[in-house]
Amino acid sequence: MFRKKIKFHSLLWHRGASGSGRSSPPYFGTALPARTFGMTTSSLYHNQGIKSFNHVATEYRGGTNYTRIERKEHSCTACGSREVNIQHARDRQVRGQNVGSSRLVLEVAVHRIHCPK
Repeated sequence: MFRKKIKFHSLLWHRGASGSGRSSPPYFGTALPARTFGMTTSSLYHNQGIKSFNHVATEYRGGTNYTRIERKEHSCTACGSREVNIQHARDRQVRGQNVGSSRLVLEVAVHRIHCPK
């Protein structure tokens, strides 16, 4: 049981300032680097319940986690055809559920879809 705790805590360690590749233990009262708060496509589904979207990028600014996502496939709402023409309309920011103590903002590209059928 004690070894499992050591392995779990070693996952929280981050690369030391020396850049030697060796891990150093986290110190109490220090925050982990911002790169550890990133979302993946899997965590978008399990944490936020978002389906049919891929994770593109994550940026952490001022206590808020900005995650850019894009739709996997586009289809016509009337006939269901996937052979559609897509035109970018604008970008939209949608507030997601908090991830730990940081806010989550999802940035989504909104498209106009034209079905030739």
